[in-house]
Amino acid sequence: MLEKRTTDRVLTGLTMVIAVLMVYLLVLSGTGLSLMKHSAYDSYTLQAMAWREGRTTVDQASHSWLELAEFEGEFYVSFPPFPSVVMLPLTFLWGENTPTLLTNLIMALMTAGFGYSLLLRMKADPVRAAVISFFYVCGCNLWIIMLRGGVWYTAQGMSMLLTTVFFRGVTGAEGGKGKVGVAAGLICLALAVGCRPFQAVYVPYGLFCLYRFVHQKEEGFFRTLLRMIPYVIVPLLIAAAYGWYNFIRFGNPLEFGHNFLPEFTRPGNTQFSLSHWGKNLGNILRMPRLENGVLTFEMLGPSALVLLNPLYVICGMEAVRRAVRRTWDTDDWILLAGLLIHFNLLLLHRTLGGMQLGTRYMIDLMPALLLFTWRGGRKITRLDALLMLLGISMNIYGSVAFFR
Repeated sequence: MLEKRTTDRVLTGLTMVIAVLMVYLLVLSGTGLSLMKHSAYDSYTLQAMAWREGRTTVDQASHSWLELAEFEGEFYVSFPPFPSVVMLPLTFLWGENTPTLLTNLIMALMTAGFGYSLLLRMKADPVRAAVISFFYVCGCNLWIIMLRGGVWYTAQGMSMLLTTVFFRGVTGAEGGKGKVGVAAGLICLALAVGCRPFQAVYVPYGLFCLYRFVHQKEEGFFRTLLRMIPYVIVPLLIAAAYGWYNFIRFGNPLEFGHNFLPEFTRPGNTQFSLSHWGKNLGNILRMPRLENGVLTFEMLGPSALVLLNPLYVICGMEAVRRAVRRTWDTDDWILLAGLLIHFNLLLLHRTLGGMQLGTRYMIDLMPALLLFTWRGGRKITRLDALLMLLGISMNIYGSVAFFR
């Protein structure tokens, strides 16, 4: 009986992942893009090729269109480095023409699979978990990530995958079971920070889950902290590696390079500022226009957050439901604090992503939104279903329109 149940779960999840793949290939054919396309904006492959030659610097003259940081007369890739670690082995197969679209697609399919596994851990039945997981990757701005291969998109797609694996690893482990998952989850969060540094806001939740996992009855606080140490050694080493790499390039362990981009070295172009918050909030709420019977999205800057990322709306409704029923617990409060901090930190950014469909920066919150929304056993309501269908259809329509 148990074996049949496991088989049913695996087949249901596999069917969901195949469905994501089929829809993606259908949309890809409508855009005229090639799955093996290499993006000219793939700075991570450029950095990996430089590593193969023993360099941290890159040739600006041959790549003048890229966002490169200039420091003391040298040029560097101005993004957190972990995706280059992933691209490095691919360069031995494809050289500098790595298939960035294929890479992004594989990451999205893995995100769907781990999202499904996370939902099963939260006691969702397989069919409900599959439906929500399909929506998780197809009903948000991950679509535009899957269809574009630039450095920005690869970092976001990889971050979403790694953060999903993190929550899958630390959630639901108890009674000494799940040691490997907890350890792997914490490592994945450290790697996610090497893609999108603001993912660090979920470190407190990871440490809270780790404390709960290793704590034993009648054991003191400090004894429990000692039991946590083996689990945080590798994440700390990863963080130290980031700091070392930043230091040898920019003389600052916290500087990934963005502050040395030309656009942020000009007077008045501060990368993060409170003055950006209000403008960005207004922009992400902009809705599409109906022009000559055609629904047209604003693509110069962020827009349509609630339409293209409706998990935000569903999460908000779930938060209100729990508040009314007074069912909040410590996990909810820590997750909510992380989400609010993350959301507002992103609103402080000067551009929120430039040319795009929707508000792609905000998919960085999707794994935490998924966990917060369905960890309490929420069913799929009629309104949820409507919002999910709307998000999926609008992202597919908008993605095709973006490339046409």
